[in-house]
Amino acid sequence: MTLRNEVCRLAGFLMIALAAAQPSSSVARANVTYTVNINITSSDPTGNPLQSDTVAGTITTDGTIGTILAHNIKSWDLRLIDLLNSANNFELTTANSEVVEDGDGAGQQIGGGGLTATASGLFFDFSNAKAEFGLQASDALYSGYHYFCLSSGLYACAAGESISPNDISTDGVIATGTAAPVGNQPLNVPTLARAGALAHIAAGGPQWTTTITIFNPSTSSAAVSVVFHQDDGSIPAAMSVTTTQQGITQAVSGGTVNATLNPNASLLISAGDPSQPLVAGWADVLSSGSVAGFAIFQSAVGTPSEGTVPLQTQLTSTLVLPYDNTNGFVMGVALANLSSSSATITATMWDDGGNSLGSQPIAIAGSGHASFVLTTQLPATAGKRGIIRFESDGTGGLSGIGLRFSPLGTFTSVPTVPQ
Repeated sequence: MTLRNEVCRLAGFLMIALAAAQPSSSVARANVTYTVNINITSSDPTGNPLQSDTVAGTITTDGTIGTILAHNIKSWDLRLIDLLNSANNFELTTANSEVVEDGDGAGQQIGGGGLTATASGLFFDFSNAKAEFGLQASDALYSGYHYFCLSSGLYACAAGESISPNDISTDGVIATGTAAPVGNQPLNVPTLARAGALAHIAAGGPQWTTTITIFNPSTSSAAVSVVFHQDDGSIPAAMSVTTTQQGITQAVSGGTVNATLNPNASLLISAGDPSQPLVAGWADVLSSGSVAGFAIFQSAVGTPSEGTVPLQTQLTSTLVLPYDNTNGFVMGVALANLSSSSATITATMWDDGGNSLGSQPIAIAGSGHASFVLTTQLPATAGKRGIIRFESDGTGGLSGIGLRFSPLGTFTSVPTVPQ
């Protein structure tokens, strides 16, 4: 046997051995269970007041990585939760519900291949023109009852995200239009926690505009939600804002702005349409990571002025504000109750000599806001300098910013000191 023949023979044996070592395509993959957690707060389609629903639970696939079709989904257990009325809650299970398979209107399962899986999560691509995925109770298919659906177009359900614990027309929510998710989005949205509070915003009418800057100084992406609250604690349903992120500006309607910030990226939120009624209150900033930021509120009436509100991240129940109501200057304050329940704020006053000027209670609604001139609400401070300690009996904490008005008709902001 020649050397060449021997080499060929050994190569043949090697190829046979390698082929035998490869796993067979018929070998079953291990099932993978993914977490699902999506919340929507919206007035669409129910109108006021705002509804807030969550879909939470698990979806188990056959382990396929890439495009997921109906036959790849082995089981699910998803709770449709009405956060305002638990009587509407419904649980979708493999036994009582089905995958919505209307797809692109031609019976395509999970239309457009919009649902995909990685080793760590499920994703839905809203930029795919024929993408759709939903789960609905078997006895209510293609009705408005008991379903969860993601769609890039109007097929089996409305474009955007939909959650209907009971009836979409009464307790359901849809994130659609400019509020709809964009691009490839995870089905397990990171849990958001309060990153800080902006104690004062004023936007709308002929006078006020507010610009908010939120940025992510960390090395990981962070989901962010900025929620506006009015003086009575409600979320303004008709508030119009514009957002600018990565060079793209878009209009957003409603009192909540959601975004994902890449490392070192920023989000700009502008509010203050003069054709809209005035919205005065504060902004709650929620995030899955560490973010920072500030708000600048401006007055266009008289001599232009502006104040800066830092994102208060040290959230305590007590704030101290230095004041100066002398020589024609007048101080004001804006306070935000970070508790969802009403709170009584006790204002204890001293002059610059440390002499007590008494105390006075101030009631603020749950998630509410109060702003006032000190000499009007706390007349003992008139003509004096000193400090005021604001202490809340609420459980969520207190955020605040001081305002200093000059005899020239201008104003600026004064920081409070958390204690």
